[in-house]
Amino acid sequence: MALRKHILVFLIFFIGVFHIFASDANYTIYSIGNEGTTCKFEDTRVNCIYKDSDGFIWIGTGLTVERINGQYTLPYHFTEKQEGITPSPFLVNALIENHKHDFWVGTVQGLWHMNHNNFTLERMFAKEINFSVQKLAKDEENRLYIGTVNGLYIYDGKELRHIMINEKNILSINNRILDIVVQSPNSVWLLTTNGIVLCDAKSGALKQYSSSLSSCGQFKCFIKVKDKLYIGTEKLPYSHELQPSAYTYASASVPSPGSRYHRHRN
Repeated sequence: MALRKHILVFLIFFIGVFHIFASDANYTIYSIGNEGTTCKFEDTRVNCIYKDSDGFIWIGTGLTVERINGQYTLPYHFTEKQEGITPSPFLVNALIENHKHDFWVGTVQGLWHMNHNNFTLERMFAKEINFSVQKLAKDEENRLYIGTVNGLYIYDGKELRHIMINEKNILSINNRILDIVVQSPNSVWLLTTNGIVLCDAKSGALKQYSSSLSSCGQFKCFIKVKDKLYIGTEKLPYSHELQPSAYTYASASVPSPGSRYHRHRN
């Protein structure tokens, strides 16, 4: 009887605590973009999401880039015609606002610039970048960093520069840029299939740090947190020390809210 009483008290306490946390959650989950809502996307394959300086949310799909205006969407269409029967010919991999209302779009076909007058996406550097753009980033001087499957491009508004990770073999998979972290206007971290590269944006000099962890699988993405880069892989998150004397990889646990860092497991 006493055991049942304790169990009953525990259940009442658990339900009460759950109710408090549930009632304190000041958010609501909405479904948008599908057939059951008034806010519909022209293509429901959402491949990237971006929030601009005005607070609007932009969605990159396989056919369009669309701005969500609350109850409806404002689509921007690509100026080039669709070729072939592929379901996502203009699949958007990356969106960025380089400066106020100046939007750039990276797709599986190349680089595009947003025209707000015609609500279109216009092809940029069609001869130079006619392959997949994987990632877009910018620095404080509004330099645009364009990570592609064929190296890094840097555009300063006047000149487009190309930096190859492996100049001896243009077909090398090491030229595939998976992610970009801007450390300073002249210092950029690049994530490649073979490891991490520190690029001097001014001179084009590269310092490569190959992965020593064969068990981590393929690299996917990374983010800079103070003096560490946290790398997402197919299997585990890893960290990369940024001190010049300690460029090493280590298995890492993800920092939790309210704590500065978790300890690393070597």
